[in-house]
Amino acid sequence: RISRTDVSSTRISAALLASAMFLQSLLLLVLIPMTCLAWVGINFSDSFTSNPLSLWQAMEVLRLAGIRKIKFFEIDFVRLDTVVVVFGCNVRMLVSNENDKLEAFAYGRRGERGSAYEMVKSLEPYGELIEYVAVGNEPLLPYHAELNGPFLAPAFRNVAEALRDTGERSARRGRGRYRLPAKPTVPFSASILDNTIWDTYYNTTLRPILDIIQREESKWCFNIYPWFADRKYYPLSYAVYGQPEDARTYAWGNGAVNCTAYFRTDPATGLPECLYFHHFDELFDLQVYLHRLGNWAGDLI
Repeated sequence: RISRTDVSSTRISAALLASAMFLQSLLLLVLIPMTCLAWVGINFSDSFTSNPLSLWQAMEVLRLAGIRKIKFFEIDFVRLDTVVVVFGCNVRMLVSNENDKLEAFAYGRRGERGSAYEMVKSLEPYGELIEYVAVGNEPLLPYHAELNGPFLAPAFRNVAEALRDTGERSARRGRGRYRLPAKPTVPFSASILDNTIWDTYYNTTLRPILDIIQREESKWCFNIYPWFADRKYYPLSYAVYGQPEDARTYAWGNGAVNCTAYFRTDPATGLPECLYFHHFDELFDLQVYLHRLGNWAGDLI
């Protein structure tokens, strides 16, 4: 399905080059204090800009900024083909499936249109460029968790089996163009994966998914939006810029989390606590805390 269009070199305006330089500097700022990260990516969106970039411009900005990991919220073959033309083999992608496909993934049989097997088959031509295939996107948000919850675990199981079968079949015929070693995952929202959501869905939905992720040597995925989802409750200075006057403290299970923030002892209680200057760190530690409660020892992305 990869197009073979002969694309001439693209001229990039000064504005695009400036954008690329800004993104590159942003990456450097993120990488310095977070050396434990394997890689850093950007959720590229121009939803709030007056002059949106075209798909080609956006991909070229990311390429010039040194980005090599890209996530798509849906499988769009025009976008995937554009990435291949712009980046060549120097990119890895996470592609998501919309939540309204979960029922078909859960109960569709091999060969049926819309089934997990047909979806995976459509991705085969992209081979090793696709690193993860996401089953749904933030499927347990409060306003549609009841709809997606019953389908999520069986859908995830079928996608994982389809990926494994495809990978084994590709391995038998060699590492050629159509090898698809992608791993299954589910992007959850860090803003809503709190104790209530965790307790409600852990045994019926989350635990089976965690078991499959561990078996397939994949990674648990969650999205963090420091300000977009919680702007009613947090000032912009705390959510984005990390101002000291907005600092917040939490005692995650009496020190059960290795703080990404400043660690101290509460002068009032004598208990260890984390001091946060940034909402991202707070949400990240919440995920670590919850996954330790669930005895999850795998990787997080």
